[in-house]
Amino acid sequence: MPNYNITVDLAPLAHALTIAGNEVAMRVSRAVAATAQAGYERWTDSIMKARGVWYQEKQDYAASIKVRSINPFEAEIWSDYKNAAEIETGRPAKDLKRMLDTSTRVRISAKGARYLIIPMRHNTPGSDAHANPMPPDVYAAVKNMKSSSVVGQRARLSGLNAYNTKSRTPIIVPQNVYQWGGKLGAVESKNHSGMVKMKESSGGSSYLTFRVMTERSQGWIIGAKPGLHIAQNVTDELRPLFELAIEEAVKSALPI
Repeated sequence: MPNYNITVDLAPLAHALTIAGNEVAMRVSRAVAATAQAGYERWTDSIMKARGVWYQEKQDYAASIKVRSINPFEAEIWSDYKNAAEIETGRPAKDLKRMLDTSTRVRISAKGARYLIIPMRHNTPGSDAHANPMPPDVYAAVKNMKSSSVVGQRARLSGLNAYNTKSRTPIIVPQNVYQWGGKLGAVESKNHSGMVKMKESSGGSSYLTFRVMTERSQGWIIGAKPGLHIAQNVTDELRPLFELAIEEAVKSALPI
């Protein structure tokens, strides 16, 4: 997979800087290190503030950013995160129904059709950390609703007709057992109909709807998304600042 990197490289000038004086070289080296650190901080901060990226992806991408000094006049900030290319340059359209071919959690209906039950998370108004926020009127209707909770788990055979490659035994998948509380009735926004308030083990609450995906389901297509070009934007922001820092480093070390 391609790496995404921001490189600060003055190595070709190293010999000239050494000739000019150790003081100049030291100050320029400090400017390179400071620029690398600033790039690291801006890149991670820009990722966490990006719109249209799932929160877990943001966390994983930001955590993948690394910075290193190659030599006193060269530093690199890079990422090898698996989804970096899609976030940076754009995502193609994706048919989520392909999960029916790969997910071990697939179930089989009485008529032999494959299906998945997909939990959809909805955030409270003003927050989009994990998912899109629900409208205020929907939140008003569900915030005081009786909570549902997971009260246990049982096991069932995967409907994918898959086998463990080592033991050659059928794949067993866990299945939650719920104690249901209240459920939101039909509302103007169909995306929120049937919403439940789930009690989390942490003591907080989450808001979910459960949707059934089948091979004949309409939708379940995620449209193409343009690239965010986060790394390029950070590079463009840093370049003039880096040039100014080098200029100041050289001037401050030269005799008046």
